[in-house]
Amino acid sequence: MDIFDPQFISTIKQEAEDVIRYNEARRALIFVRNMESLLKDAAAQNISPEDSEKVRQYNLLLDRVRFVCMSGLREDELILLFKEKLLGALADGYIDVPKGLNTALLSIPSLASRDQLRKKLGAALNQNKENLGSNPIQVGNKSEAPAVANWIRKYIDKLGSEIAGPIEENEFFSKDKDVQKLSETHQQSLRKIIALHEFLLLSSQTLEGLEDPMMVEIGGKFQYYHRGFLEDIKLPSKAAQAVNKLFPKSAGFPSLGSDGMRSGYDESLVRKAVQEMLKETGGSIDKIFAIASLASQNSIVKTLAALLLSAQLRQFSNLLKDNDNFRSWVAEDLKNAGQDDKVDALRLSPGSPPFVARFLKIILQDKLKLSESDSKGFGLKLAKIFELEGDPYANIVVQKEGGWKWNL
Repeated sequence: MDIFDPQFISTIKQEAEDVIRYNEARRALIFVRNMESLLKDAAAQNISPEDSEKVRQYNLLLDRVRFVCMSGLREDELILLFKEKLLGALADGYIDVPKGLNTALLSIPSLASRDQLRKKLGAALNQNKENLGSNPIQVGNKSEAPAVANWIRKYIDKLGSEIAGPIEENEFFSKDKDVQKLSETHQQSLRKIIALHEFLLLSSQTLEGLEDPMMVEIGGKFQYYHRGFLEDIKLPSKAAQAVNKLFPKSAGFPSLGSDGMRSGYDESLVRKAVQEMLKETGGSIDKIFAIASLASQNSIVKTLAALLLSAQLRQFSNLLKDNDNFRSWVAEDLKNAGQDDKVDALRLSPGSPPFVARFLKIILQDKLKLSESDSKGFGLKLAKIFELEGDPYANIVVQKEGGWKWNL
Protein backbone atom coordinates (compact mmCIF):
# COMPACT_ATOMS: atom_id res chain seq x y z
CA MET A 1 0.00 0.00 0.00
CA ASP A 2 1.50 3.29 -1.12
CA ILE A 3 0.35 5.93 1.37
CA PHE A 4 2.00 8.63 -0.75
CA ASP A 5 -0.10 7.86 -3.82
CA PRO A 6 -2.22 10.94 -4.64
CA GLN A 7 -5.40 8.90 -5.01
CA PHE A 8 -4.81 7.19 -1.65
CA ILE A 9 -4.16 10.55 0.01
CA SER A 10 -7.37 11.97 -1.44
CA THR A 11 -9.39 8.98 -0.20
CA ILE A 12 -7.88 9.19 3.29
CA LYS A 13 -8.58 12.90 3.56
CA GLN A 14 -12.20 12.38 2.56
CA GLU A 15 -12.54 9.55 5.09
CA ALA A 16 -11.09 11.73 7.84
CA GLU A 17 -13.30 14.70 7.00
CA ASP A 18 -16.40 12.49 7.07
CA VAL A 19 -15.43 11.08 10.47
CA ILE A 20 -14.91 14.60 11.83
CA ARG A 21 -18.03 16.07 10.28
CA TYR A 22 -20.33 13.34 11.58
CA ASN A 23 -18.50 12.90 14.92
CA GLU A 24 -18.14 9.12 14.55
CA ALA A 25 -15.98 8.23 17.55
CA ARG A 26 -15.62 4.48 16.92
CA ARG A 27 -14.78 4.96 13.26
CA ALA A 28 -12.36 7.73 14.20
CA LEU A 29 -10.45 5.51 16.65
CA ILE A 30 -10.11 2.72 14.08
CA PHE A 31 -8.90 5.27 11.53
CA VAL A 32 -6.33 6.68 13.97
CA ARG A 33 -4.89 3.31 14.93
CA ASN A 34 -4.67 2.09 11.33
CA MET A 35 -3.03 5.29 10.11
CA GLU A 36 -0.58 5.26 13.02
CA SER A 37 0.54 1.80 11.94
CA LEU A 38 0.96 2.85 8.31
CA LEU A 39 2.90 5.99 9.24
CA LYS A 40 5.14 3.99 11.56
CA ASP A 41 6.05 1.67 8.68
CA ALA A 42 6.72 4.65 6.43
CA ALA A 43 8.98 6.27 9.03
CA ALA A 44 11.19 3.18 9.01
CA GLN A 45 11.99 3.78 5.34
CA ASN A 46 14.12 6.39 3.62
CA ILE A 47 11.61 8.81 2.17
CA SER A 48 12.04 11.94 0.10
CA PRO A 49 11.56 15.47 1.50
CA GLU A 50 8.35 15.65 -0.52
CA ASP A 51 7.01 12.52 1.16
CA SER A 52 8.17 13.80 4.56
CA GLU A 53 5.88 16.77 4.06
CA LYS A 54 3.02 14.38 3.25
CA VAL A 55 3.71 12.55 6.54
CA ARG A 56 3.51 15.89 8.35
CA GLN A 57 0.15 16.60 6.70
CA TYR A 58 -1.09 13.15 7.67
CA ASN A 59 -0.14 13.82 11.30
CA LEU A 60 -1.98 17.13 11.30
CA LEU A 61 -5.05 15.32 9.99
CA LEU A 62 -4.68 12.63 12.66
CA ASP A 63 -4.51 15.26 15.40
CA ARG A 64 -7.93 16.54 14.35
CA VAL A 65 -9.42 13.05 14.16
CA ARG A 66 -8.08 12.21 17.65
CA PHE A 67 -10.30 14.90 19.14
CA VAL A 68 -13.30 12.99 17.80
CA CYS A 69 -12.37 9.78 19.64
CA MET A 70 -11.03 11.20 22.90
CA SER A 71 -12.87 8.58 24.97
CA GLY A 72 -10.83 5.84 23.28
CA LEU A 73 -7.40 7.44 23.66
CA ARG A 74 -4.77 6.70 26.27
CA GLU A 75 -4.14 9.24 29.00
CA ASP A 76 -0.78 10.28 27.54
CA GLU A 77 -2.43 10.90 24.16
CA LEU A 78 -5.09 13.13 25.75
CA ILE A 79 -2.44 15.10 27.61
CA LEU A 80 -0.49 15.66 24.40
CA LEU A 81 -3.60 16.96 22.63
CA PHE A 82 -4.18 19.55 25.35
CA LYS A 83 -0.52 20.47 25.58
CA GLU A 84 0.38 20.83 21.90
CA LYS A 85 -2.54 20.22 19.51
CA LEU A 86 -5.49 22.19 20.84
CA LEU A 87 -5.85 25.30 18.70
CA GLY A 88 -6.52 23.52 15.41
CA ALA A 89 -9.38 21.59 16.99
CA LEU A 90 -10.90 24.68 18.63
CA ALA A 91 -10.94 26.50 15.30
CA ASP A 92 -12.59 23.55 13.52
CA GLY A 93 -16.32 24.11 13.18
CA TYR A 94 -17.07 20.38 13.30
CA ILE A 95 -15.00 19.45 16.37
CA ASP A 96 -16.64 19.85 19.77
CA VAL A 97 -13.73 19.64 22.22
CA PRO A 98 -15.84 20.08 25.42
CA LYS A 99 -18.21 17.32 24.32
CA GLY A 100 -15.29 15.01 23.53
CA LEU A 101 -13.71 15.75 26.91
CA ASN A 102 -17.01 15.12 28.68
CA THR A 103 -17.34 11.75 26.93
CA ALA A 104 -13.74 10.84 27.83
CA LEU A 105 -14.41 11.61 31.49
CA LEU A 106 -17.70 9.67 31.44
CA SER A 107 -15.79 6.61 30.20
CA ILE A 108 -13.97 6.52 33.58
CA PRO A 109 -16.18 4.85 36.25
CA SER A 110 -14.42 6.32 39.30
CA LEU A 111 -15.11 9.99 39.96
CA ALA A 112 -11.81 10.27 41.84
CA SER A 113 -9.98 8.99 38.75
CA ARG A 114 -11.85 11.53 36.63
CA ASP A 115 -10.55 14.25 38.93
CA GLN A 116 -6.99 13.00 38.49
CA LEU A 117 -7.34 13.24 34.72
CA ARG A 118 -8.85 16.73 35.04
CA LYS A 119 -5.78 17.89 36.97
CA LYS A 120 -3.39 16.40 34.41
CA LEU A 121 -5.25 17.95 31.47
CA GLY A 122 -5.44 21.28 33.31
CA ALA A 123 -1.67 21.16 33.84
CA ALA A 124 -1.16 20.35 30.15
CA LEU A 125 -3.36 23.30 29.16
CA ASN A 126 -1.26 25.56 31.39
CA GLN A 127 1.87 24.41 29.55
CA ASN A 128 0.47 24.84 26.04
CA LYS A 129 2.84 27.01 23.96
CA GLU A 130 0.67 27.26 20.83
CA ASN A 131 0.29 30.91 19.88
CA LEU A 132 -3.19 32.40 19.69
CA GLY A 133 -2.70 35.59 17.69
CA SER A 134 0.49 37.25 16.53
CA ASN A 135 0.88 40.17 18.96
CA PRO A 136 2.61 39.96 22.37
CA ILE A 137 0.27 40.17 25.35
CA GLN A 138 0.64 41.86 28.72
CA VAL A 139 0.76 39.40 31.63
CA GLY A 140 1.20 41.32 34.84
CA ASN A 141 4.12 43.68 34.21
CA LYS A 142 5.66 41.59 31.45
CA SER A 143 5.18 41.35 27.71
CA GLU A 144 4.76 37.69 26.76
CA ALA A 145 4.22 35.59 23.64
CA PRO A 146 0.49 35.00 22.95
CA ALA A 147 0.75 31.33 23.93
CA VAL A 148 -2.31 29.52 25.29
CA ALA A 149 -0.58 29.16 28.67
CA ASN A 150 0.10 32.91 28.81
CA TRP A 151 -3.50 33.79 27.93
CA ILE A 152 -4.62 31.66 30.89
CA ARG A 153 -2.05 33.35 33.13
CA LYS A 154 -3.33 36.74 31.96
CA TYR A 155 -6.93 35.74 32.69
CA ILE A 156 -6.00 34.53 36.19
CA ASP A 157 -3.98 37.71 36.80
CA LYS A 158 -7.05 39.80 35.94
CA LEU A 159 -9.85 37.73 37.53
CA GLY A 160 -8.16 35.45 40.06
CA SER A 161 -7.63 31.70 40.24
CA GLU A 162 -11.23 30.86 41.20
CA ILE A 163 -13.97 30.40 38.60
CA ALA A 164 -15.16 33.85 37.54
CA GLY A 165 -18.75 34.96 37.23
CA PRO A 166 -20.30 35.73 33.82
CA ILE A 167 -20.24 39.51 34.34
CA GLU A 168 -16.52 39.62 35.16
CA GLU A 169 -15.75 37.21 32.36
CA ASN A 170 -17.66 39.22 29.76
CA GLU A 171 -15.94 42.41 30.91
CA PHE A 172 -12.55 40.76 30.37
CA PHE A 173 -13.41 39.64 26.85
CA SER A 174 -15.03 42.92 25.86
CA LYS A 175 -12.58 45.43 27.37
CA ASP A 176 -9.11 43.88 27.54
CA LYS A 177 -6.87 45.56 24.96
CA ASP A 178 -4.98 42.39 24.04
CA VAL A 179 -8.21 40.49 23.51
CA GLN A 180 -9.52 43.24 21.25
CA LYS A 181 -6.48 42.86 18.98
CA LEU A 182 -7.46 39.25 18.24
CA SER A 183 -9.51 38.33 15.19
CA GLU A 184 -13.10 37.27 15.85
CA THR A 185 -12.13 33.63 15.26
CA HIS A 186 -9.26 33.86 17.75
CA GLN A 187 -11.53 35.54 20.31
CA GLN A 188 -13.94 32.61 20.01
CA SER A 189 -11.04 30.20 20.51
CA LEU A 190 -9.91 32.13 23.59
CA ARG A 191 -13.38 31.88 25.10
CA LYS A 192 -13.27 28.11 24.53
CA ILE A 193 -9.82 27.90 26.15
CA ILE A 194 -11.00 29.74 29.26
CA ALA A 195 -14.13 27.59 29.42
CA LEU A 196 -11.97 24.44 29.27
CA HIS A 197 -9.63 25.87 31.92
CA GLU A 198 -12.52 26.55 34.30
CA PHE A 199 -14.23 23.22 33.60
CA LEU A 200 -11.01 21.38 34.47
CA LEU A 201 -10.86 23.26 37.79
CA LEU A 202 -14.12 21.62 38.86
CA SER A 203 -14.34 18.25 40.56
CA SER A 204 -16.41 15.41 39.11
CA GLN A 205 -17.44 14.74 42.71
CA THR A 206 -19.56 17.90 42.82
CA LEU A 207 -22.88 18.63 41.15
CA GLU A 208 -21.26 21.52 39.26
CA GLY A 209 -18.57 19.28 37.83
CA LEU A 210 -20.41 15.98 37.43
CA GLU A 211 -20.35 15.11 33.73
CA ASP A 212 -23.81 13.51 33.79
CA PRO A 213 -26.76 15.88 34.07
CA MET A 214 -28.76 15.12 37.23
CA MET A 215 -32.54 14.97 36.87
CA VAL A 216 -34.30 16.49 39.89
CA GLU A 217 -37.82 17.53 40.79
CA ILE A 218 -38.25 21.07 42.10
CA GLY A 219 -41.61 22.60 42.82
CA GLY A 220 -43.39 19.81 40.97
CA LYS A 221 -41.32 20.25 37.81
CA PHE A 222 -38.63 17.93 36.45
CA GLN A 223 -35.40 19.71 35.64
CA TYR A 224 -31.83 18.87 34.68
CA TYR A 225 -29.11 20.14 37.02
CA HIS A 226 -25.98 20.39 34.89
CA ARG A 227 -22.78 22.39 35.42
CA GLY A 228 -24.44 24.50 38.10
CA PHE A 229 -27.53 25.39 36.02
CA LEU A 230 -31.10 24.13 36.01
CA GLU A 231 -32.73 23.33 32.67
CA ASP A 232 -36.40 22.53 32.18
CA ILE A 233 -37.42 19.09 30.96
CA LYS A 234 -40.63 18.96 29.00
CA LEU A 235 -42.52 15.71 29.52
CA PRO A 236 -45.42 14.66 27.27
CA SER A 237 -48.71 15.71 28.85
CA LYS A 238 -49.82 12.15 29.63
CA ALA A 239 -46.49 11.32 31.24
CA ALA A 240 -46.56 14.58 33.19
CA GLN A 241 -50.03 13.79 34.52
CA ALA A 242 -48.95 10.30 35.49
CA VAL A 243 -45.84 11.62 37.24
CA ASN A 244 -47.90 14.15 39.21
CA LYS A 245 -50.32 11.44 40.25
CA LEU A 246 -47.63 8.99 41.27
CA PHE A 247 -45.52 11.48 43.24
CA PRO A 248 -47.54 12.75 46.22
CA LYS A 249 -45.90 15.70 47.95
CA SER A 250 -45.20 15.45 51.69
CA ALA A 251 -43.79 18.04 54.05
CA GLY A 252 -41.97 15.56 56.28
CA PHE A 253 -40.87 11.96 56.24
CA PRO A 254 -43.77 9.52 56.57
CA SER A 255 -44.24 6.89 59.24
CA LEU A 256 -45.80 3.47 58.72
CA GLY A 257 -49.53 3.52 58.15
CA SER A 258 -52.10 1.09 59.53
CA ASP A 259 -51.42 -1.25 56.64
CA GLY A 260 -47.70 -1.32 57.45
CA MET A 261 -46.82 0.71 54.33
CA ARG A 262 -45.35 4.20 54.03
CA SER A 263 -47.03 6.79 51.85
CA GLY A 264 -45.03 9.57 50.22
CA TYR A 265 -41.42 10.65 50.79
CA ASP A 266 -39.59 13.94 50.96
CA GLU A 267 -37.94 14.55 47.59
CA SER A 268 -35.74 17.36 48.94
CA LEU A 269 -34.16 15.04 51.51
CA VAL A 270 -33.37 12.52 48.80
CA ARG A 271 -31.78 15.20 46.58
CA LYS A 272 -29.64 16.37 49.49
CA ALA A 273 -28.60 12.79 50.26
CA VAL A 274 -27.55 12.29 46.61
CA GLN A 275 -25.18 15.26 46.86
CA GLU A 276 -23.73 14.05 50.17
CA MET A 277 -23.34 10.49 48.88
CA LEU A 278 -21.56 11.69 45.76
CA LYS A 279 -18.98 13.45 47.92
CA GLU A 280 -18.76 10.61 50.44
CA THR A 281 -18.20 7.81 47.92
CA GLY A 282 -16.26 9.67 45.24
CA GLY A 283 -18.58 7.99 42.74
CA SER A 284 -17.33 4.51 43.68
CA ILE A 285 -20.19 2.28 42.61
CA ASP A 286 -19.12 -0.46 45.07
CA LYS A 287 -19.50 1.99 47.96
CA ILE A 288 -22.84 3.21 46.63
CA PHE A 289 -24.17 -0.37 46.31
CA ALA A 290 -22.91 -1.13 49.83
CA ILE A 291 -24.81 1.86 51.21
CA ALA A 292 -27.96 0.76 49.37
CA SER A 293 -27.65 -2.78 50.75
CA LEU A 294 -27.20 -1.64 54.35
CA ALA A 295 -29.73 1.18 54.16
CA SER A 296 -32.46 -0.90 52.56
CA GLN A 297 -33.54 -2.22 55.95
CA ASN A 298 -34.05 1.09 57.75
CA SER A 299 -33.20 4.20 55.72
CA ILE A 300 -35.48 5.19 52.87
CA VAL A 301 -33.57 8.40 52.11
CA LYS A 302 -30.16 6.73 51.73
CA THR A 303 -31.56 3.86 49.71
CA LEU A 304 -33.45 6.08 47.28
CA ALA A 305 -30.40 8.35 46.97
CA ALA A 306 -28.16 5.36 46.22
CA LEU A 307 -30.56 4.13 43.54
CA LEU A 308 -30.83 7.59 41.95
CA LEU A 309 -27.06 8.06 41.96
CA SER A 310 -26.55 4.59 40.45
CA ALA A 311 -28.95 5.54 37.65
CA GLN A 312 -27.17 8.84 37.01
CA LEU A 313 -23.80 7.06 36.86
CA ARG A 314 -25.26 4.49 34.44
CA GLN A 315 -24.42 1.57 36.71
CA PHE A 316 -27.81 -0.10 37.00
CA SER A 317 -26.67 -2.98 34.80
CA ASN A 318 -24.24 -3.96 37.58
CA LEU A 319 -26.70 -3.82 40.47
CA LEU A 320 -27.50 -7.53 40.45
CA LYS A 321 -24.31 -8.73 38.80
CA ASP A 322 -22.03 -7.31 41.49
CA ASN A 323 -24.17 -7.79 44.60
CA ASP A 324 -24.91 -11.32 45.82
CA ASN A 325 -27.40 -10.03 48.39
CA PHE A 326 -29.50 -8.19 45.82
CA ARG A 327 -29.38 -11.16 43.45
CA SER A 328 -30.53 -13.57 46.19
CA TRP A 329 -33.59 -11.36 46.86
CA VAL A 330 -34.62 -11.64 43.22
CA ALA A 331 -33.99 -15.40 43.11
CA GLU A 332 -36.12 -15.94 46.21
CA ASP A 333 -38.91 -13.75 44.83
CA LEU A 334 -38.90 -15.69 41.56
CA LYS A 335 -39.24 -18.97 43.48
CA ASN A 336 -42.07 -17.58 45.61
CA ALA A 337 -43.83 -16.55 42.38
CA GLY A 338 -43.47 -20.10 41.01
CA GLN A 339 -40.91 -19.01 38.40
CA ASP A 340 -38.04 -21.32 39.37
CA ASP A 341 -37.20 -21.74 35.69
CA LYS A 342 -36.08 -18.09 35.56
CA VAL A 343 -33.49 -18.46 38.34
CA ASP A 344 -30.95 -19.92 35.91
CA ALA A 345 -31.58 -17.01 33.54
CA LEU A 346 -30.93 -14.65 36.46
CA ARG A 347 -27.52 -16.23 36.99
CA LEU A 348 -26.66 -15.92 33.30
CA SER A 349 -28.05 -12.43 32.71
CA PRO A 350 -28.60 -10.61 36.02
CA GLY A 351 -28.70 -7.20 34.32
CA SER A 352 -31.77 -8.08 32.26
CA PRO A 353 -34.43 -5.32 32.60
CA PRO A 354 -37.18 -7.65 34.01
CA PHE A 355 -34.84 -8.76 36.82
CA VAL A 356 -33.88 -5.17 37.60
CA ALA A 357 -37.58 -4.20 37.67
CA ARG A 358 -38.26 -7.08 40.08
CA PHE A 359 -35.32 -5.99 42.26
CA LEU A 360 -36.74 -2.46 42.47
CA LYS A 361 -40.16 -3.80 43.43
CA ILE A 362 -38.53 -5.85 46.19
CA ILE A 363 -36.32 -3.13 47.63
CA LEU A 364 -38.95 -0.38 47.44
CA GLN A 365 -42.09 -2.25 48.49
CA ASP A 366 -40.87 -5.26 50.49
CA LYS A 367 -37.78 -3.83 52.17
CA LEU A 368 -38.56 -0.11 52.52
CA LYS A 369 -42.31 -0.64 52.86
CA LEU A 370 -43.18 2.16 50.45
CA SER A 371 -46.72 2.06 49.18
CA GLU A 372 -47.28 0.43 45.81
CA SER A 373 -48.08 3.83 44.30
CA ASP A 374 -44.92 5.48 45.63
CA SER A 375 -42.77 2.49 44.69
CA LYS A 376 -43.95 2.58 41.10
CA GLY A 377 -43.68 6.37 41.15
CA PHE A 378 -40.03 6.15 42.11
CA GLY A 379 -39.55 3.45 39.48
CA LEU A 380 -41.10 5.81 36.94
CA LYS A 381 -38.69 8.55 38.04
CA LEU A 382 -35.78 6.19 37.36
CA ALA A 383 -37.35 5.15 34.05
CA LYS A 384 -37.48 8.79 32.94
CA ILE A 385 -33.79 9.16 33.73
CA PHE A 386 -33.04 6.00 31.75
CA GLU A 387 -35.17 7.21 28.83
CA LEU A 388 -33.38 10.55 28.67
CA GLU A 389 -30.01 8.78 28.84
CA GLY A 390 -30.96 6.19 26.21
CA ASP A 391 -30.65 3.39 28.76
CA PRO A 392 -32.28 -0.08 28.23
CA TYR A 393 -34.13 0.22 31.55
CA ALA A 394 -36.51 2.93 30.32
CA ASN A 395 -39.45 0.45 30.46
CA ILE A 396 -39.05 -0.98 33.98
CA VAL A 397 -42.47 0.56 34.73
CA VAL A 398 -45.09 0.45 31.99
CA GLN A 399 -48.68 1.58 31.67
CA LYS A 400 -51.09 -1.28 31.14
CA GLU A 401 -54.80 -1.79 31.59
CA GLY A 402 -55.52 -0.89 35.18
CA GLY A 403 -52.62 1.51 35.60
CA TRP A 404 -48.83 1.46 35.93
CA LYS A 405 -47.20 -1.95 36.39
CA TRP A 406 -43.72 -3.28 37.06
CA ASN A 407 -42.45 -4.75 33.79
CA LEU A 408 -41.50 -8.15 35.18
